[in-house]
Amino acid sequence: MEVVFDERVEPLIALCEAGSIYAVERWIQDGKPLQVVPTAELYPMNPTALTTAIEQDLEDLFILLLCNGYDPNGDAWSPLDSVLDANHLRFVDLLCSWGADLSKADPKLVIAPIQPVSSIGLRA
Repeated sequence: MEVVFDERVEPLIALCEAGSIYAVERWIQDGKPLQVVPTAELYPMNPTALTTAIEQDLEDLFILLLCNGYDPNGDAWSPLDSVLDANHLRFVDLLCSWGADLSKADPKLVIAPIQPVSSIGLRA
């Protein structure tokens, strides 16, 4: 499936991918959008500025976005999915502090990291 970006935030996502925190800060100061309302024509798992910060493991960028109005519940899926998928668990507390809806997280990702000891070759 082709990934389609909303052209209003595509440059922001590129800045996030590059880790350009100061450029993102200028983007914010210029009043440009941080987030777009997900629409049916957009593939629901498109990268967002917030999920890009999570995947790039950029906590400062993550906090910058949230402090400037990024809604952790405003995307088509929960950013907790990206946190769990990337195994950057320290972001969980930050998302909860900013009001992320834990019920939106994919239950498969929540349970996936828990494996029986025998499945990883260790004896109980």
